[in-house]
Amino acid sequence: FFQAEDGIRDYKVTGVQTCALPIFGCDTDIDSVRIAKENVEINNVNGIELAVGSLDSEMDAFDFVCANLTADVILPMLPLLVAKSKRLLLLSGILVEQEESILKALRNLGCEETLVRKDGEWISVLAVRSHA
Repeated sequence: FFQAEDGIRDYKVTGVQTCALPIFGCDTDIDSVRIAKENVEINNVNGIELAVGSLDSEMDAFDFVCANLTADVILPMLPLLVAKSKRLLLLSGILVEQEESILKALRNLGCEETLVRKDGEWISVLAVRSHA
């Protein structure tokens, strides 16, 4: 499992106990990473690595990648996010009016199977990579 950037400080570590290990999360905001590490420690959860930084091409691929980023950040990173997700890619932090541009970009990268959830002005998109 990989959690990319924005919002890592709100990491729900109690739900992690049902995830497959290893878990890696990163954020470019040092305070977010510090708070996330505190949450991991407070909840006494093992198997989570957190770091300051961003996804890069040198990183391993993960079964599940989650990116809580705005569409203007997701779109340029999307080829790398897709490449690093073996099975599932969850995108959130996307405004409803940006849905079609995200879905089109996913289709162009070979992600045909998607599920969109709406919550007010926000959406999340789950891309299933059955061929990965």
